[in-house]
Amino acid sequence: MAVCIAVLLGLAGCARRPASETAPGAGSPTAPSPAGEKVVTVELAEYTLQASPGSVQQGSVRFVAYNRGSLDHELVIVRTDLPFDQLPVSREDTVEEGDQVQVVAEIEPDELRPGNSAATTVRLAEGRYALICNIAGHYRLGMRQSFTVTS
Repeated sequence: MAVCIAVLLGLAGCARRPASETAPGAGSPTAPSPAGEKVVTVELAEYTLQASPGSVQQGSVRFVAYNRGSLDHELVIVRTDLPFDQLPVSREDTVEEGDQVQVVAEIEPDELRPGNSAATTVRLAEGRYALICNIAGHYRLGMRQSFTVTS
């Protein structure tokens, strides 16, 4: 019986995590970053989004987002060759994902309530990106910034 429980516990530990989840500790803004990982700080408030730095080299990048506002916000990292302030917007007043706008990663609003911070780590290839808040109306009101990844 003890062997069966140990085997089941071992298998449970090998369960595959959904691709949208970050690795353990990766969502914690205070967790130390591994050597070689770039860190980008993103501050969100009504209706601004400021990331620093605005460009990094390709590879593992940790985004640490701080909601300094009084409303819920989210951080969405999209790869696009379109100008960051000209992304297609739906009738629901959110940016539309598609051939020209690919969501790479995001920190959901339930993780980024007013006063909260959250983090996600993602491997980024060379290219043009946009950092946006995609809650209805927030992108249009200015919560967006260009972001570049170099080789």
